[in-house]
Amino acid sequence: MFYSLEKQMFGIALGVQCFPAYPEVPMRQRNMRIVIVGVVLLILALGFFVFMRSIASTSNGPVSLMQTVGTVTGVVSSISVVMIIAGLIRKRRE
Repeated sequence: MFYSLEKQMFGIALGVQCFPAYPEVPMRQRNMRIVIVGVVLLILALGFFVFMRSIASTSNGPVSLMQTVGTVTGVVSSISVVMIIAGLIRKRRE
């Protein structure tokens, strides 16, 4: 099914059967770069939340500050979780 031309030509030149008993099916592999970036982004979002929580008491409007920080942290965390899931779903090797 997925045989390269080089393998076919090599088999023809040697006079041997070049087709294996089990056809070569492209395997899927994880995209670890996306997973690592997602994990780093998640750690940075949580670190940002903790840092802003510690300085919120000195703000003039701590409630509105923490609402904004919570929204930003939630969005960034959601993007990082999607990146982790997308990276763990195996992509097809060509």
